[in-house]
Amino acid sequence: MQKLMSLICLMLFATVSMYAQVAKGTLSYYTKDSVLVVKLTSGTAPAKNTPVNVVKLFKFGNMEGTHGLAEATILSVDGSKVKMQVTRYRSTMVENGVRRPMTKPGDQIRIEWGSGTKDKDKSSTTNTTHTDSGLDKIKRLYKERKDFEAIEEATKQIAKDSKCMDCYYLRGRIYQQNSRYEDAIADYTTAIETSAKGAANAYFYRAECYNWSYQPNKAIADFDHLLGVGLGTKDNIYIHKEKLKIYDKMIDARGYSDKEKLSIKKKACICLEELQKIDDPRDLYKRDWKNKYCSDILVTTSEKQQLNAVMLSQSEDTYTIKATLVKEEGTCKAFGRKNYTPDIKVGTAVNLKTCRDDKARAFAEAVVKVKSIEGTTMILEVMYWDKSYGGKASTKEYKVGDTFSLEW
Repeated sequence: MQKLMSLICLMLFATVSMYAQVAKGTLSYYTKDSVLVVKLTSGTAPAKNTPVNVVKLFKFGNMEGTHGLAEATILSVDGSKVKMQVTRYRSTMVENGVRRPMTKPGDQIRIEWGSGTKDKDKSSTTNTTHTDSGLDKIKRLYKERKDFEAIEEATKQIAKDSKCMDCYYLRGRIYQQNSRYEDAIADYTTAIETSAKGAANAYFYRAECYNWSYQPNKAIADFDHLLGVGLGTKDNIYIHKEKLKIYDKMIDARGYSDKEKLSIKKKACICLEELQKIDDPRDLYKRDWKNKYCSDILVTTSEKQQLNAVMLSQSEDTYTIKATLVKEEGTCKAFGRKNYTPDIKVGTAVNLKTCRDDKARAFAEAVVKVKSIEGTTMILEVMYWDKSYGGKASTKEYKVGDTFSLEW
């Protein structure tokens, strides 16, 4: 941990707010119309129409950091529920061809607004002339979120000193927060090459950029490097979980053959086993992860067969489902496919999908195995829930009469 502490301190000033008022909460959801909804857990909500800065919080072991997420205006406040209209996203990513904010429901969020306390001091007005220079100036501009000016100053300092590791690192952080991943990767790489101490934080953020720019193998290589430099147990736990999330996306992606996915599963299984050695497995590693990563269960993402079923009952632990086969016609348009077939055998592993609200699309929620079939009645055993990764199960409770699409 000491090795990481010596370098990651550069990240800490990013967690210091330059605003007079701050509130924290959990992201409930976001919409395609750029509306964020946050449930506050601490602090007082800003008033309607207040312009705010929205920051995503995260942890790297014992260390805390931030990503600038968005600039927004408060639309409404209802108790602890705060709704905001985004005017500009600072961090986005492309997923399945669609650009979305770099966040998800459940993320910890900080809302900031109002002038900083220094601005209230008569001796520190908006006309204050700063006399700092070099690295101190870059840090100040970065902390004040003056990205363009900070990049410009860092570039000037690099022209003067091509071995200024901190300059490359800070410029890389700004590029990353503005979704310029290739530029960030280049700066982190130079920071690593010019650092005598290994630049653990540069490796970590470069791995993030590789992951977000769809270069998973390079991200895993950087995380593997960090696992070999003697970090603390909590840091290693966090890195193993990040690796599992990457493997998880690779297993579910369409760009890999079944043979390649089985190879990825083996690597994920090794990662899971290493994680179990250093983490408390009592509440984390149920059969979901073992079945997903350490078995030969593999369901293709290009299904060729499909049938429909209606839920009759579900066990209390949600892992056993009793259903009856139905005809092709159903309430979900996505279920009426030409490859419909009632031919399914005991032991077959299939994707269980449910209908979206618009009745036109279906999405996978679990991988299930057919345990038994009697007439039109079948027992399905959940092998793993689709969103079960990173140490948290996402089970689903269905209602009697819910329609499924079973695809394989």
